[in-house]
Amino acid sequence: MKTKIFIYIVITYAMASLLPWWIIAFSGTLIGFNSKTYKQAILHSCITLTSVWFFKLILNFFILDYIIIDKIKEFLGLSSFMIIFLTLLIPIIIGVFSSLFGHQLKKVSKS
Repeated sequence: MKTKIFIYIVITYAMASLLPWWIIAFSGTLIGFNSKTYKQAILHSCITLTSVWFFKLILNFFILDYIIIDKIKEFLGLSSFMIIFLTLLIPIIIGVFSSLFGHQLKKVSKS
């Protein structure tokens, strides 16, 4: 299980680095398609997408220090922790829906 999630993370990170951010929905769909149960699909997809999103966020937030993030903090009046927490909800929501779609697609394609 851990190696499977690690492989998903590496592939998704490579795709997210080269392609637009919404490619994670495609990745979540593929993870759901390869899963055996709904629970496994949601768990693997959410862990993978949230990990990749978090790595990309930390890279952009702390290392590259984009000016837009500072402007968002000022505009919304939120701390760095709150912005990170709120943005981590995006891959969780995408992970749930895309993995369920992928798993359902697998069931439909078998019948």
